[in-house]
Amino acid sequence: MALIKLLVAPIRRVVNFPLFQLTVAIAVIVLLQAADSTSVFGKIFSVLDLLVDLTVRLCAATFEVKSFTKSWLTTGFMIAYVYIAGLLEPISKLPTAVDPI
Repeated sequence: MALIKLLVAPIRRVVNFPLFQLTVAIAVIVLLQAADSTSVFGKIFSVLDLLVDLTVRLCAATFEVKSFTKSWLTTGFMIAYVYIAGLLEPISKLPTAVDPI
């Protein structure tokens, strides 16, 4: 077991690096956007795009948003939502209190 931990340590270090996580989030966004709009990934991207658009509109209602700011907000919120979804994914794999037989 100690040998496996020793071998996996460099991989864990790279995966936990924030720049790597940002790269993965951007890659997920690009892959979702490239998917056909009728596929599951295309529908996931449509929901993500709707969520980001609603958030940017909420910001626009709060303060003045011009085109440059809107594009940065869109990019930032999209990356943030994908990153948050990646953080929440391990939580969904936790065992439930009562597992069905």
